[in-house]
Amino acid sequence: MFTSADIYPLAQEMHALIPPRLRRWTGFPADPADRDHLADAFLMACDEAGLSGEDTGHADTSIQAVVIAEALAGFLTQWGCRSGNLDDDVDRAQAALVTALGGVVREPGVYALAEGTPITAAASAHLIGWVTVLDVEEPPA
Repeated sequence: MFTSADIYPLAQEMHALIPPRLRRWTGFPADPADRDHLADAFLMACDEAGLSGEDTGHADTSIQAVVIAEALAGFLTQWGCRSGNLDDDVDRAQAALVTALGGVVREPGVYALAEGTPITAAASAHLIGWVTVLDVEEPPA
């Protein structure tokens, strides 16, 4: 079961998967193969952290994992979401990420973010928390 205590460790794990050349905002597209590789790696990390429908029995949870993976991978590489039906959710998750990084969202997919801004695990945790906020449980006391 995924709880609020799992958010930052997942963000740290996902951050470790980001290649060094993508750990600072450039605003330029990366190779589409990088985007696909990152999205798949992020999705596996989410599944292993307990955000898979198989672990929880809730289909929405696996949707959360897809939104998180697609949002972070798409943001880092400047490529769109592979699941067209999730575009709006991914755009909103990316807006949460941009805001956490100190940037401004002009409209979905259009950001003002200083070149060279470091992509931090803390900002990724903000994205994960934003996506899961309504469904994540507190850890047992």
